[in-house]
Amino acid sequence: GKEKVDTVLDKLSGVSDRREDAIDSVLAKEGGYQNNKKDTGNYEPTTGDLVGTNYGISAPVLSEYLGRPATEIDMKNISMDDVRKIYKENYYDRFNIEELPKELEEIVMHSVVLRPGGGINILQEFLKQSGAKNTSGKNKGDPLDIDGKMGSNTKEAMKDAKFTKKQFANRYLSYLQSHNTTEDWNEFGKGWTNRFKDLSKWGKNKWRQLH
Repeated sequence: GKEKVDTVLDKLSGVSDRREDAIDSVLAKEGGYQNNKKDTGNYEPTTGDLVGTNYGISAPVLSEYLGRPATEIDMKNISMDDVRKIYKENYYDRFNIEELPKELEEIVMHSVVLRPGGGINILQEFLKQSGAKNTSGKNKGDPLDIDGKMGSNTKEAMKDAKFTKKQFANRYLSYLQSHNTTEDWNEFGKGWTNRFKDLSKWGKNKWRQLH
């Protein structure tokens, strides 16, 4: 079937190794189960229950994956196979991370895990700055649209990304600070800052050995 063909093509191109590296990097930074009441991602959207987060998988994301409202038991018992599948399908594949130059994959992957719209928004800003244009759609030929959504125009521009990890980290952290309440930034900002400063400073292997 198509899935088997895709898997073979992934292996031949090295995408599967890069994808596993990106997922490993996220898992190295994400802890186990937590149910901090101040973290909005810990609440199930339909029931309003405090379900928590595990391995960085939030309650809304697990509910989407299961096709029903997730429970605290679901979250605590999530298997590593399911965790990796969610990171693959919901983040790496959905946001076409493999289109980026290899050295930028890791930091952009972390950004879309933390705030999907924010990560893509910052990515689009850098691509537009480098001269990327819309290659299709009603605005074809215009400078790349910045809408926080992954589409064919953004995907096409990603392979020519020219920004550095440090530039991305600085702008993304500014985005997080301006798009969160002071209370949330005070609660989570230090952890986010440390995470992205680490990602921008070190190559993947060095960074992983430090943590």
